[in-house]
Amino acid sequence: MLFNTNIFLYTFLPLFLLLYLSSATLFDSRILKNSLITLASLFFYYWGSGTFLFFFVASILVNYFLGYFLYRGDTARRPLLALGILTNLLLLGYFKYANFFYDQFSALNLLLVGEPLSPLAQIFLPIGISFYTFMGISYLVESYRRETTARDIVDFFCYMTMFPHLVAGPIVRYSEISAELTGRTLHLSDLSEGIWRFSIGMFKKVIFASTFGVVADKVFALPAAERGILISWLGALSYSFQIYFDFSGYSDMAVGLARMMGFHFPENFAEPYRAGSITEFWRRWHMSLSRWFRDFVYIPLGGNRSGGFRTYLNLALVFLLCGLWHGAAWHFVVWGLFHGALLIYERLYTRSVINSEAVRVGITFFLVIIGWVLFRAPTLGEAGEFYLGMFGLLEGSASQYLLPYFLDRKSQVILLASMVWIFRPRRFETIWSVPPCWRGIIALPLLFLAAVELSKSTFQPFIYFQF
Repeated sequence: MLFNTNIFLYTFLPLFLLLYLSSATLFDSRILKNSLITLASLFFYYWGSGTFLFFFVASILVNYFLGYFLYRGDTARRPLLALGILTNLLLLGYFKYANFFYDQFSALNLLLVGEPLSPLAQIFLPIGISFYTFMGISYLVESYRRETTARDIVDFFCYMTMFPHLVAGPIVRYSEISAELTGRTLHLSDLSEGIWRFSIGMFKKVIFASTFGVVADKVFALPAAERGILISWLGALSYSFQIYFDFSGYSDMAVGLARMMGFHFPENFAEPYRAGSITEFWRRWHMSLSRWFRDFVYIPLGGNRSGGFRTYLNLALVFLLCGLWHGAAWHFVVWGLFHGALLIYERLYTRSVINSEAVRVGITFFLVIIGWVLFRAPTLGEAGEFYLGMFGLLEGSASQYLLPYFLDRKSQVILLASMVWIFRPRRFETIWSVPPCWRGIIALPLLFLAAVELSKSTFQPFIYFQF
């Protein structure tokens, strides 16, 4: 039951909001409001994951009681924290990486002994495990530091299960919404702002991301020899736009849904394709994940406090883990190391010889597109073939298709509109921003257009749903 499905838009969300807003108006009880969110969210999770719900609940209980003793206890706190982090990582590792590492050992055994290992049964990935595992770890660390802790188990269940962020983030820390979990007042402005953000996100997903997804799928499905340079770049650019509008659209919807309930989620995107460096790009892209790796991996490893070599090693390790977090496959690992190498290069050569902001943005966007090919291609080999096509190095490659085969008139208009959306000049920021008094008027037509398009198009799940 994803946000861009009819069952969510026309059944789950209206019924939930009717019940939640009615209870909040009549009773204003923290326990009642948080319990309603929890029960609705557990149903939301069960709809898509089935019996994995019981594993999810068990994970919540373990993290809650560990956090309770970490915050209030006086002995064995460090071993208890290590146990909690290790438990979370082992469960994530089993479900997400067991098949991957077993396949690598099987390939190694084939190389050394001459025969592969017996096939391992496919292990299915619980929905949202990458996100709620990181939330659990952040909660344990904050409890260990005595920065915050849940008032009771109802608040913690509400925090962990809340359906806006459950499937694909943002990775919300308990301290960021702890005050609102214990007491919040819902105003009409919250509901209005929430509808506005949700409508923007839905429009991004259904109009922009889905259109570019169709184009990217067509291009990446072609044999390498049939792409040619122009079509290869069209596919890479389309996927770059697709993943941005898809994930930022989901994040907008999550922020909007949370706002309708009185919560202020952290922002997850800040116009990343307008970044003038890869360093700046990672301060703008999937910001909740970047902050998580910075605070719970990079800084504990020593950050940049232990000299140049150690700093570069820490950066490489963080982005190796970032790549693995996105997927158990070598092309994700190389994608992470590619960004880590670019960050190291920028630290080595901090003085930019390029004074033009537009040129810096263009170079950064070019490098990001190169990285997205690794992210999108099913294997490293196919990514390599795609690069050869992009730069005209694939012998005999020539496209048998004209651009209109991939971009009809509607897609051309959407491509132009998306480029204006992303790369608009800064002097138009004031004109571009919508005053609060107009947001409600614009939000409903946007939502209506997205709903109409949704009814006509084939269903496309969110890209980050798979992580």
